[in-house]
Amino acid sequence: MGHDMLFSEKTNVGGCADAVSPAALQVESLGVETPAGILLLRSLTFALPPRGLTALIGPEAAGKTVLLRALLRLSDQVDGLRLHGRVCLHGQPILAPGIHVDREAVRRQLAWVPSVPGLLPTTLHDHLTYGLRLRGETDQELLDEHVEIALRRCGLWTVLADVLHRPGVTLNGERCYLLALARVLMLEPRVLLLDVPGVSLSPATIHHVEALLHELQHDHAILMATHDLSQAARLSEACLFLRAGELIEFGQTDRMFTCPDRPETEHYLAGRYGPMCTHNPKHWRKHGSR
Repeated sequence: MGHDMLFSEKTNVGGCADAVSPAALQVESLGVETPAGILLLRSLTFALPPRGLTALIGPEAAGKTVLLRALLRLSDQVDGLRLHGRVCLHGQPILAPGIHVDREAVRRQLAWVPSVPGLLPTTLHDHLTYGLRLRGETDQELLDEHVEIALRRCGLWTVLADVLHRPGVTLNGERCYLLALARVLMLEPRVLLLDVPGVSLSPATIHHVEALLHELQHDHAILMATHDLSQAARLSEACLFLRAGELIEFGQTDRMFTCPDRPETEHYLAGRYGPMCTHNPKHWRKHGSR
């Protein structure tokens, strides 16, 4: 786990069922409940491998963003929601009954890129290096090097190099998203959580982001929420299908897209949202077609 301490004191309370599991994230019976007792997530159980991209798919209000925020320990802190169950990061619990977790330490290893990221009211250079400076990095030359490498990887260096230290620079939605991705890469997280990339991106930028994600998944575990089924088919090795806060199906992308186990999955992939008819099922055969 590096040198980050997730707990205020050592404890075995709430430990993972399999502490030597190779899973990057192991989720057991994860639920999210509002103060009124409404369940936004209903007892989700799944595991992400240490490397590779898993697509998180489902209709609007399925719980995709709620899941990402819960894994990052944002929901229970910001929204007043209650979390149940266990979540382990590389075998160490980050959510479990009876433990106190350093949320900031969790977020240094689980990085989140929202679909509509914002900018800190600073220069772009300070915005990018904020996380590294929080960790205690003060070497200006090293910070500059990290900034340049990250911006080059995200295709932003030539357009932003001359304005990095200017205050009040504004960026369009496309460049804000790429900047958020660059900022995350500088932190070298163990797991990437991406919320619906491509909302404000041009086709050329989507292609660049997908190429970068294809490269990153060789060394990172990535959980990516997306509404684009063709994108899920192109990039992911596994898929999580959520509907109304429930995990309907989880498995290899190729199998799920060609012969899903559940009729609910087949109907979603086929774009049929009305009452389900299980007679004469028509199997899903084409990646990404709706």
